[in-house]
Parts: sequence; structure tokens; C-alpha cells
Amino acid sequence: MKMRSNRTVLFGMATLGTAALLLTSARIAGAQGGGFRVATPPSGKTAAPPVAPTSEAEAKASTLYGHLNIMTNVGSFKLLGSDAVPVTGALTMSFSGTVLISDPDPKTKVTLSSGVRKDYETKDKTKQVYFGTGTISCVGRVRAIQFFGRDMKGRFDGIAIIRLYGEFDKKLDTGFYWFDGQTDRMPWGTGGNNFAIPNPSMERPKVRVKIGG
Repeated sequence: MKMRSNRTVLFGMATLGTAALLLTSARIAGAQGGGFRVATPPSGKTAAPPVAPTSEAEAKASTLYGHLNIMTNVGSFKLLGSDAVPVTGALTMSFSGTVLISDPDPKTKVTLSSGVRKDYETKDKTKQVYFGTGTISCVGRVRAIQFFGRDMKGRFDGIAIIRLYGEFDKKLDTGFYWFDGQTDRMPWGTGGNNFAIPNPSMERPKVRVKIGG
């Protein structure tokens, strides 16, 4: 009964958090200097969304995507998209807790380990809730992905806006994130750390540039 109650509370938090965060996604996107922006298509025209990957390997190899690593002992995060540019790419992570996927494209593939199960799904399949301890992989396009829980280590290769909410663990760490090519890990913080993926101002080139003769 306690586990079911916890899942009910978490799902309620996820639903409320989804509504609040989607309302601010456009403002967040516009505030990202030098990074990914959601473009408004000309009147009468529809912007083509970015090509979705068909596998994790394809997403990792893409030069159009950002490549972000994330981890936290206690916290939550949300990957946000829009109608014009949905969350596109591959998210793979190990965790203990709850994952909410909103408006997945019919071609989006979700893979679960034995310790994770689909706990709830709306009749129109626009909301899917997964619960447990193990791993989950989501490859394709979705409107949003939200996580609540602990012991999370993951990687996102794609295009999105991310919001991180960390909680202090026993070592007073809130979690860390870093892009491929970075040597320093940056803290999540507790106040809602948000930025665009990819983000040229944060990512470093893999090839060193030689200066001088």
C-alpha cells in the first residue's frame, strides 16, 4: 500500500510539473544565448522537425545533436520540446523512481529492463508512466520526458531543453552534468537549472586547435 501511495503522489507531481514546465518552455528557449532556439515558421509554412534517430548508436554519432551526461543521487529533471521542435534523440539511464513520457511519436521506441514496468498509460497513449529500479531507453521523438527519483545516471544525445532540480544528498551534492569533451562536471543545484541541448557555449570541440607555427 505504501509503494502504491508513493507512486500516486509521484504521478500527481509529474502531471502538475508537466503543465507548469511546458508553459515556460518557450521563454526558456528564447533565453538561451548561442544555443538551440525554437524558430517560428513563416505564416502558411510548417517547419520540418529534426530527423529522429532509429537507434542509440545513431544518436551518439550525430553531429547535429548535443551529447549530455547527467547523474544525481536524489532529484528530478525534465526534457522539454515544442510542437515545432519536439524532444528528439536518445535518452538512456539507470534509476530508481518514476519516468513520465508525454506525447511520444508512434515510431518512438521505449526499452525497459526487468526491474522497470509501465505503471500507467492514458487511453490515447499521450501519457506513459514507468516505475521501478533498473534502466530505460527512449529513442525517437516525444513532447517531454520527466524523471523523479534517486540513484540516476544517464545520457541524452539529441535536441531539447532540459531543466534540472537536485536535492542535497548526504555529501551535500545535488548532482552533476557535463557534455562530451568537458573535463569539469557542473552541479545541478536546487533552484531549477535549465539550458538548451545542444549548447555551443557549454560544449567543447573534440579536436584541439593548434595555434602558432
